[in-house]
Amino acid sequence: MKPTPAKKPKKQTKKPTQAALAKTLGISPQLLNHHMKNPLAPKDLGDVDAWAEFLLSNGRDASLPPELRESIGSARLRNLVLDAERKETQNKRERRELIDFAEASRALREFSSVVTFATLDRLKREFAVTLVGRTSLEIDTMMEEQIERARKLAHDACEAFEKMGPSKKEGI
Repeated sequence: MKPTPAKKPKKQTKKPTQAALAKTLGISPQLLNHHMKNPLAPKDLGDVDAWAEFLLSNGRDASLPPELRESIGSARLRNLVLDAERKETQNKRERRELIDFAEASRALREFSSVVTFATLDRLKREFAVTLVGRTSLEIDTMMEEQIERARKLAHDACEAFEKMGPSKKEGI
């Protein structure tokens, strides 16, 4: 009997699979399959570098490195929070729960000038005639009373203004 020649073991070259390439790239096989439909995608499943480059330029966010995904996520979250705050502020303005600072400042200036000048007009009409024939001590006492009366009127007017609903304040 002739000895049979020893067979050389064949090199087993595994054909790269979609699942293996997806695992290497850190993406799902479904995402890889989606990208394989793109005519610009590399044809060779074994060319990991070409696929990585393709995914960076054409891929979805999930194909990006984790650090970059995290920074993109943080930026998106920041934008979502800012957008939500903007919408909440806008809704409060529409419901008349919030007014612009400049608008409030203008209304307060107008209100305080109305109260101040109304008080001064009253003092001009009423107070001068009551001073005739008074001593300086009596005039001083009367002035103190009038100042206190003006403070109380201003305080009461402010409280009344606070109690008004937003629709009633529009005319001020």
